[in-house]
Amino acid sequence: MTKPSVIGNFFKAHLEDNLTYDEFIKLSSIVNRVNWKDLVSFREAILSKSNLGAESEQYLAINGLMSFGIVGQELRASTTDISPYIFYVPTKISKKLLEYGF
Repeated sequence: MTKPSVIGNFFKAHLEDNLTYDEFIKLSSIVNRVNWKDLVSFREAILSKSNLGAESEQYLAINGLMSFGIVGQELRASTTDISPYIFYVPTKISKKLLEYGF
């Protein structure tokens, strides 16, 4: 019963002009697709400023809650192996999920 109440919170935020209709639809769709435990873990990780782990971050990125970038290492004469890594950050829509959904 938790997902319907979150979607209800989005609808209330839309009625109060805090979310556009498109944002309401997008957030409702995300909540319907994503496993509830993953949404709770995402919220807890954001609040505690901790990492979720690569697999969870990839899953949330696929569902629109995180975006990613690639960071490379500084080039030095002694560096023979350059291995860039991917980092994830919350999207703008995920911030609205946390602000209005929970």
